[in-house]
Amino acid sequence: MGIGRRLFVLRAALVIGCLGVGLSAPARADGGGTATFDVTVIQASKSDGAADPALGKLLAYLQKSFSGYKSFKRLDARTLTVAQDGSATMPLPGGKQLELSYLGAAKGFVRVHLTVDGLKTTVNVKDGGLFFQAGRVLDGGIMVLAIGAQTGG
Repeated sequence: MGIGRRLFVLRAALVIGCLGVGLSAPARADGGGTATFDVTVIQASKSDGAADPALGKLLAYLQKSFSGYKSFKRLDARTLTVAQDGSATMPLPGGKQLELSYLGAAKGFVRVHLTVDGLKTTVNVKDGGLFFQAGRVLDGGIMVLAIGAQTGG
C-alpha cells in the first residue's frame, strides 16, 4: 500500500474514532491549564483470538469501530498530563514514538495535536471523550491507539 493510501486510511480511522466514540462521552466544563491523556496501545488482528480482559469497556468500542478485526490485545497503557501549549511523549512498539500536545479547550472540546511515525494531525475531542488513531502495521495486525482526553486544573 502506498504512503498516500496509508495516510488516508490512518486519517479515516482517526475520524471514525472521533465520531464513533468521542461524541458518546459526557461533556465536561471547559478546562484550565492542563489536560490528561489516557493512552492505551492495542494490537488488533483479523485472526481469531480471545478478547483481552485488560481492555475493559474499551473492547465494545473497538469491536464496533474496527469490525473487520477479531482479536484485540492491550500492549501498554499510560496516563500523560500535559500543560496547555505543552506536549508529552511515550514509546510505541517497533521503536516508534507518540507525541501529544494540548492546544487548549473551548466549548466542551479539547484540542489535541498528535504526531506518530510521520503522521501529524490535530483533532477536537469532547472533553472526557475518546478517539482512535489506527493503521500502523504491527505483528500481522495493526496498532490502535485509544486516547482519552480531559481537561483539569
